[in-house]
Amino acid sequence: MMKYFSVSLVLLFAFLLSNSSRVSAQDYNPKLVKQLVNQARSESRYCGKTHYDAAESLISDTELDGIAQNHANDMAENSLFSHIGSDGNNSEIRLDDASYFWIYYGENIARQYDDEQELVQGWLESVTHCKNIMEPAFMVFGFGDKLGYACMVFVQTEW
Repeated sequence: MMKYFSVSLVLLFAFLLSNSSRVSAQDYNPKLVKQLVNQARSESRYCGKTHYDAAESLISDTELDGIAQNHANDMAENSLFSHIGSDGNNSEIRLDDASYFWIYYGENIARQYDDEQELVQGWLESVTHCKNIMEPAFMVFGFGDKLGYACMVFVQTEW
């Protein structure tokens, strides 16, 4: 019985160690995530049944990075996975509260992907998230992440 118990503990410990990267919080490289999103935009694709032509690269915006980071922090700190923050605000209100000028916006959220490629691929496989990535009207974007929660905000700033 003791031998079985010891082997079980060793196997459990090995399992936890081998899966620690999947269970623990993933920190994404924001520069790589943005590069992969712009790479996706450079190719025409279908998002569901809607065809999108290749679109211009988005410009990284540090103010949008801050807005996205604040939402990622909120999701991580409150174990919340939603476009609505713990304060009840959505991304429109978050943009307005930051006095960020916008005409049209979109937001992608995600959690617990193993790496940046899987994160962006997951968004591309979701119709609504894919549409945000491919939307030609969007000009700028920002990204934030914490403990495996990720948020990307897309904005059209001029007509």
